[in-house]
Amino acid sequence: RMFKRLNVTSLLISEMSYASMEFGRHDESFLVDGIIYLKQQEIQEVEFENWMRVVKMRGIKHSTAYEQLHFKDGRFSISTIVPD
Repeated sequence: RMFKRLNVTSLLISEMSYASMEFGRHDESFLVDGIIYLKQQEIQEVEFENWMRVVKMRGIKHSTAYEQLHFKDGRFSISTIVPD
């Protein structure tokens, strides 16, 4: 409520164990308006890509599919993952 009254956007950042898909220790993810999940996906034994997906974004219709996350020249962009 305090954040809504202040009209601010707050970001809470959390780490998860590698194999976990739990977005909170006590299932508190229902409290948040959005969850954006970032991960490094192994492509080959020594090659990784940065992937992201919007798990939850309250009030918005969105895809929950993974997208490839790029960072170049100080900017982020995403693209559809094309399987080999």
